[in-house]
Amino acid sequence: MFGRDTSRYLRPAGMATHLTYGSLWGTLYGLLQARYRRQPAYFGAAYGLAVWLVGPAVLVPTMKLMRPPWDEPPVRTSMMVAGHIVYGLAVAAAFEVLEPEAA
Repeated sequence: MFGRDTSRYLRPAGMATHLTYGSLWGTLYGLLQARYRRQPAYFGAAYGLAVWLVGPAVLVPTMKLMRPPWDEPPVRTSMMVAGHIVYGLAVAAAFEVLEPEAA
């Protein structure tokens, strides 16, 4: 940027972006689950998979931030999918704890 080295800011900016992006997806989960009440474990896992499909599978490669899943080693892709499913399950569990009507 205008002859300045901004590389030291890339990692913190990337982390802040990732946390904000995850928080927005978590908010959307809460809105959907409050409105349509689905079984949390199944909905959370499916939701995490959907987040992976939209983000790392399509949006992130389109923005040239990483390679598409089919160009990544299968173990990396599997770990990314599993991580997003765990994210969905964690969001579902948090929603169940925080939602007063969930009990």
